[in-house]
Amino acid sequence: MTWSPSTGSDSQVRVARTAWQPGAHRNALDEPRPFSDQFATYFDRFEQVLDAVLERFETNYFEICGRLEELLAILSPGPDHAEMLL
Repeated sequence: MTWSPSTGSDSQVRVARTAWQPGAHRNALDEPRPFSDQFATYFDRFEQVLDAVLERFETNYFEICGRLEELLAILSPGPDHAEMLL
């Protein structure tokens, strides 16, 4: 299974992959890397990225749920109402 981003250019994806991938895996079956200040900084930055992604998801999720609730209240939605989903 491969990851296919829905947004961002190929170069943005390459930069993101290059920036995060080296710290994500150990080398083959070698021992895990020792815990260091460098790894702690790396992990803290990665956690900040995940926090930002989750924040955006939560914000959009509740916005979309609000729109869906508005649509559910309409007895006979028409084509104009479909634009509310965009």
